[in-house]
Amino acid sequence: MRRERIGHTYDLGTHNVSQEQLDEYAAIAGGPTPVFAIVPVWRGIQEVNVDPELDVDIGRIVHGEQRMEFSRPIAAGDVLKSVGTIESLTDRGANEVLVMRLETFGPDDEAVCTQRVVSVSRGTAQNPPPAAGARKPERPGAPEPGSPDAVRKTHLAKDITFRYAKASGDDNKIHTDPEFARQVGLPGIIVQGMCMLHIATRAVVEEVAGADPGRVSSLSVRFASMLQPGSDLVTRIWRTATGATFESIGPDGKQVLREGLVNF
Repeated sequence: MRRERIGHTYDLGTHNVSQEQLDEYAAIAGGPTPVFAIVPVWRGIQEVNVDPELDVDIGRIVHGEQRMEFSRPIAAGDVLKSVGTIESLTDRGANEVLVMRLETFGPDDEAVCTQRVVSVSRGTAQNPPPAAGARKPERPGAPEPGSPDAVRKTHLAKDITFRYAKASGDDNKIHTDPEFARQVGLPGIIVQGMCMLHIATRAVVEEVAGADPGRVSSLSVRFASMLQPGSDLVTRIWRTATGATFESIGPDGKQVLREGLVNF
């Protein structure tokens, strides 16, 4: 990707929020969450990804992290405008890491939400490390958090990727076209990362925040691995002084979402 694009700001357009949109998105997780804030900016993100001046190889990009800060809940009738800025673009090993800051505003430039989408472009580093050499010292793992305060299991229905695509706009063919997904090396269609974050956040909101998504001031997560429709997503939740930490695992016990953090 082109470093000259660092600092460039894109106009992501205007989004009119309806109650129907809010309800359709909430139905995916069994209730509303502030993760809906991805909906007003999603089409704009897709436009950035095809910007010839940025020169993204779409086939190599994966969603690495999501960070969201909320100034107020999004409501039906809101007319929201958003901008996206390329905040940084760096090499990490053999990969490039792109951080885009997304800012959403209401009337009179009222702040609504700020997000950072961290994307990883696999194998495209401009200055990759040598193929062989001294191994990096292993970093100690995080301490075991102990038994979770709550555990929630959610079955991901076979049609969930199609319903989420309709509700969010995230209709990448790896989520909706089994043949295409296999062509790019996947075992079949996989569930959208933001869909799983939406479901996990609902579990946290119900267990820790009295089912009130308006209490969430920020959330963040790392996307660890993929999951296919028809699987169970198990979310483990630990209460903290300011909210909760969480992780989600698949049927094989492998982390799908890790380092999840919700603050009130």
